[in-house]
Amino acid sequence: MDTDDDQVWTALAAHIGPDEAKVLLTKIVVYVNLPNLVKGMAKGPDAPETEAAALALVEDPALADALGLVPFAEFPTSPPPTTEYFWGLLTLAARVDTGVLDRLEESITSQPFAGRLVATIRRATTKRAVTQPTGAAGTESAEPPA
Repeated sequence: MDTDDDQVWTALAAHIGPDEAKVLLTKIVVYVNLPNLVKGMAKGPDAPETEAAALALVEDPALADALGLVPFAEFPTSPPPTTEYFWGLLTLAARVDTGVLDRLEESITSQPFAGRLVATIRRATTKRAVTQPTGAAGTESAEPPA
C-alpha cells in the first residue's frame, strides 16, 4: 500500500495514527467485493476511536473525491479505486451514528449495489445494538434488592 499520495490515509492517520491507518486501509482493500467488505467490516470488534475517525472522514466534503463520492457515471467501466475505502469506513461510521447513512444517501445512490450495501449496514448496526450490553460492565449492583 502506497501511502505517500493517499488523501484518505493521510486524513485517517491524523485521527488514529499512521500505523493503525495503514492496517485498517489494508484490511479494507483485501476484500474481493463490496458486499463481503461491508459484511466483514460490520463483524469486526468494537473500535470506538477508529469508528469516530471513520465518521469524520466519510462526512468530510474535502475527501469526497478521494473516497469515490463523485457521480458514478464518471466511471462507466469500473468504480473509482477508493470506493472500497468509502464502504469500509461507512460501515464503521454507522456504528457510531446510523444517521450518516441518511445524510450521505444522495451522494451514494448512483453507485452500483448502494441500496443493498446500505441495507446490509443497517441490519448489521441494528444487530450489533441488540447484542451489545446496554450498560458498562459492572454497573449493576451485585446485591439483591431489599
